Amino acid sequence: MREGIEGLTEKELDIGIDEEGSESKITERKKPKKKKSLTKLQQAQKDIEELNDKNLRRLAEFENYKKRTLRETERALIRAQDNTIASFLPLLDDIHRTLFSAKEHKASESFISGIELIKDNFENILESRGISAIETVGGEFDPEFHEAMMVENDPKKKNNVILEEFEKGYKHNDRVLRHSKVKVNKI
Repeated sequence: MREGIEGLTEKELDIGIDEEGSESKITERKKPKKKKSLTKLQQAQKDIEELNDKNLRRLAEFENYKKRTLRETERALIRAQDNTIASFLPLLDDIHRTLFSAKEHKASESFISGIELIKDNFENILESRGISAIETVGGEFDPEFHEAMMVENDPKKKNNVILEEFEKGYKHNDRVLRHSKVKVNKI
């Protein structure tokens, strides 16, 4: 078939020819709409909406995955930092024992001053990183922070009060690095 005006075929055009042989009137016939093409269009739009919805869901899942991974990484770093710090606590215990022993055996003042300087520097470094000693003697026993190694029955003192500290405990912000080992009064 031959194409006419604007790509339309002769069947799609009504062409009237006057007596001189020229075209007098051109009118376009409307093609009947097919339901199949509308349903295909509707189906295509529906498919596009479903794909957009799937894409948005996957994007949201990926964002959640990134956030969860970041939180898990931060927790792992905090645990690693806590474990590293906790591994240095026995060294601080040794410094405290050395200082106690030096004072008990009446070591020279310069030796005691040197040990105290090392102890203070070590504790300042820990404190600057959020590490603090857990309060014990005279305070109330709290199993979150203290570990009872011994129990004593002293009616002159309050129940559940810490009488003695065997090993100093430490916490990093609110997390316990090491529980304090203590003696508790139980009436």
